[in-house]
Amino acid sequence: MENLSEKSKNNIRAISLSLLLPIWNVFTNTMPTHIDLLKWLAISFTLYCLWQTLYYNSKNEEKKRWSKVLISYVLAIAMAYLFFVVLILHDTEKFRWLFLFKITMVGILFRIIQFGVRASEDRARLQMEKQQMLAENYRVQLQELRSKVDPHFLFNSLNTLRVMVRNENKDSEKFIMSLCDFYRQTLKYNESSVISIAEEMNVLNSYFFLMQNRNKDGVSIKINLPEDVIKNRVPTLSMQILIENCFKHNRMSATQPLHIEIYSDKDYICIKNNIQPKITSFEPSGYGLSNIRNRYQLLGILDNSVVINKSEDYFEVKLKMIKG
Repeated sequence: MENLSEKSKNNIRAISLSLLLPIWNVFTNTMPTHIDLLKWLAISFTLYCLWQTLYYNSKNEEKKRWSKVLISYVLAIAMAYLFFVVLILHDTEKFRWLFLFKITMVGILFRIIQFGVRASEDRARLQMEKQQMLAENYRVQLQELRSKVDPHFLFNSLNTLRVMVRNENKDSEKFIMSLCDFYRQTLKYNESSVISIAEEMNVLNSYFFLMQNRNKDGVSIKINLPEDVIKNRVPTLSMQILIENCFKHNRMSATQPLHIEIYSDKDYICIKNNIQPKITSFEPSGYGLSNIRNRYQLLGILDNSVVINKSEDYFEVKLKMIKG
């Protein structure tokens, strides 16, 4: 379909230029008469053939030496000259030299136009390929991140479920449904580079239910997001990563609960938690804030995409909202 489209565009350009240039008095300084109309048609056909010859010759210029390109260009001009002047018209020698000069200038004009069109098409193709590569890169990063997160989270969740079932906890079924819903939604957004904050919160609500059942009164969650805010978007599961980091880096208990707040601040969605560092050390996982920054870069957002505020009492991360 792309080749057909390219050929159609090329034919439209060829026909338009071959019909318009004679009207603009390129080859004659007189108003068209009945005889001049025949000249105009002959010139138009000549120009059309010249354009097509130069176009198909230029498609493989990068594979040829410039000497061959120049020779083919001269041959195209010579063929146009012979076709129009020698075979169709029998004008004076002065007119023939004038025609040769003008057909040469038109040939140069055609090559400039074709070069500009081809350069524009190449830029558009490269831009499309770049976007496809960025999207693929983003998808691979997202899948790599999920492959690291899921096993650990699933293991802890199943342990919690085992304890709930053993104790005949009435919320066991709800816990299972929330766990299923959480994985269903993460898989649903697997191919998306960005999702709305409302969709992200649907994932987080299932996750919060699981974590609160695992930690009971050790977790306190406060959400304050107006309706106009949740319509904006963020990189897929970026909020999920930040929330997981809250649980990963901090201890929690009924006497010292982990407080998590989610709210908006101008152009940012904010996630804030009190600092209660875990006593045991852990091996850095290699994903987190740097992963989120990379996602913003893939989306073309380079400045102030992730803002971090830290004090002795709290840790806050702000994610730039993507409008729309």
